[in-house]
Amino acid sequence: MDLMLFLKSNHYHSISYTNGSGQMTTQSITAFSNARELLQILNIKPELIQYFPYEAEPYLVLTEESHSIRIKLLASSS
Repeated sequence: MDLMLFLKSNHYHSISYTNGSGQMTTQSITAFSNARELLQILNIKPELIQYFPYEAEPYLVLTEESHSIRIKLLASSS
């Protein structure tokens, strides 16, 4: 399944992650036209994507050979 379609179909509107300089960044998923743009911003080519929907704050973990990144998912309240 396409990552952007997945996020939108689960009513997520924004993502929050720690950028390369260590600062927490929040971006609307509408800022990305496709998953490739999102992954370029995150600077990762994931080999594995894990989804944790039942946590207090749902998140994704994108993992590649050398590192992983945790992305907090922010949902619409409707």
